[in-house]
Amino acid sequence: MYRLDYVLMLAQEKNMTKAAEKLYISQPTLTKYINRLEEELGVRLFDRSVQPIQVTRAGITFIEEMKKIQNRELMLKAKLLEMSREKGTIRVGVAPVRGEYILPSAIRRFLKKYPDVSIYVDADLEERSEHAVAKGDIDIAVGIFSTAYEELYYEALEEYEIFLLCSRTRIPGLGPEEGTLEHPYFIDPEKLNGMRVLLPASGGGQYQAADHALKKHDIVPVGEICCGNLHTLYELAAADCGFLFCTPQDFIMRYPKETKSIAFCRLRDETMLQKVYMTWRREDTDDPMIREMAEDLRLSVHLETRGRTPNDEVFARRR
Repeated sequence: MYRLDYVLMLAQEKNMTKAAEKLYISQPTLTKYINRLEEELGVRLFDRSVQPIQVTRAGITFIEEMKKIQNRELMLKAKLLEMSREKGTIRVGVAPVRGEYILPSAIRRFLKKYPDVSIYVDADLEERSEHAVAKGDIDIAVGIFSTAYEELYYEALEEYEIFLLCSRTRIPGLGPEEGTLEHPYFIDPEKLNGMRVLLPASGGGQYQAADHALKKHDIVPVGEICCGNLHTLYELAAADCGFLFCTPQDFIMRYPKETKSIAFCRLRDETMLQKVYMTWRREDTDDPMIREMAEDLRLSVHLETRGRTPNDEVFARRR
């Protein structure tokens, strides 16, 4: 089994000696493990030719995927444990990026009132999560939904602006104060014809926004790059590999290097907005656990939106 804690600590400390000290192991032991792991995988997870040590793109992917595997293992163990007990359960659907911000605090508050309840988290695409709630496979979900199911209750939680992201090198003469979130650059949709479009996985809210914008403005890209990892798409936009429609607030503070290379644009004078909803079955409205989880998720979204960055008024327009 991979020692993800070794990889995470080195990624955090960016120094072999410091990481080994934090792990309470010797520096040669950590170095030997990383060497063996990279040899087994056939890729370099870390660039150790520079100081501080940097995580490679392969390293970022390895960490993200290993976290998903660990989460699935935890969910499987929890599910098997639940099968041996006669306890209540609640199933929550939320996309991975959004869940990273709102779930920990929401679940912590929920467990104070329901300490013996098992919680299953489904981190699937929003289209599937919405359908799963309608089928009864998920109890409550947060995401960018179609609001098309009559049997579901929808509550609008927040509203984000969708920006068009591209490399700053694509816009000649762009000043340092232009093409920012505070002062977006207004671009003619026709200028995007012949460029490559960067698309998230089909079925998610970000994909829906991109597809809508392309069709509405008759944009004909030369090709596309499809990827389920939004951070990778963000990097590709910064590297001038295409243009991307997205709500970028989850990346700006986490990836400042890429952000400096990105121009934040609007199409002509249009402001594109995207709503985030919470949904559950109407028949479950009086369920006390559903009500409690809804309140905890609502509070987490409110706190997370309020504390994002100094520019949160640009990111979110609360309803």
